[in-house]
Amino acid sequence: MFEVIECSAPELFQEKLSICDSSKQGRPVFILFTGTKSLDTGKSWCPDCVAAEPVIIDAMKSVEGGCIVLICSVDRIPYRTPDYAYRIDPSVKLTCVPTLMKWENGKAVA
Repeated sequence: MFEVIECSAPELFQEKLSICDSSKQGRPVFILFTGTKSLDTGKSWCPDCVAAEPVIIDAMKSVEGGCIVLICSVDRIPYRTPDYAYRIDPSVKLTCVPTLMKWENGKAVA
């Protein structure tokens, strides 16, 4: 079964991860960091994210046995600062968007 969980802010990240872990049931967990979508247009501020997200989601839907995808919204202005929460989180160390990571044993793996 394919499942998407949304994370709208870095301060909700650990809470959303715990939801992923509790509903995992043997399925892998992936995290997609993507630019926040505009309420007006429904499109991300990040053109690469606009192009990549549907391709990534389609690929995740075909994972044998299903998976969970945690989609983390990344706000443009805070993202540009070196102390942005996802940049300094030692379990993530985000460097760019879009980024897809596999989550295992409490950390992102390549």
